[in-house]
Amino acid sequence: YGLLQQPVSSVDGTYTDSRANPDAKAPGEFKKYSKNENSGGALGLISKFIKETQEMKQEAIKDEQDAQAEYEDFLNNTNDSVASKNKSIVDKTELKAQAEADKVQAEEDHASVESDLESLAQYKGQLHQTCDWVLKHFDEDQAARNEEMEAIRQAEGVLSGALA
Repeated sequence: YGLLQQPVSSVDGTYTDSRANPDAKAPGEFKKYSKNENSGGALGLISKFIKETQEMKQEAIKDEQDAQAEYEDFLNNTNDSVASKNKSIVDKTELKAQAEADKVQAEEDHASVESDLESLAQYKGQLHQTCDWVLKHFDEDQAARNEEMEAIRQAEGVLSGALA
């Protein structure tokens, strides 16, 4: 309780009613009102506001122009990219079509070659049979020819003696 009494008693003398204590002074006196020299008044404030608004408007216009230019660049780059991608698609489609045509041609050529190989295999079989027959009968044919040549020589010898 004693601790709270000391601050109350020290403040008590300062904030007492001045009528109760005629010797007490007012806590502060007001100065005479005058315009602030740094202030331009209401018109100055409005002018300042208008100037700031115009600056903000110019900045907004510049920002809009910059954004428009960036958008146009982006749009041009995108259009160029789309055009190049479309050209790439067309080129690749043409290459694919050519590759498919080449594949079809190669398959036809392959079928033709296979047909030719079958024909050649049949011809080879026929030749083989013919060669086998010639080889099998060669000795017989050779003996027959030798007999014919001997007969011709004998006939020649008979004819030579008859003519002489």
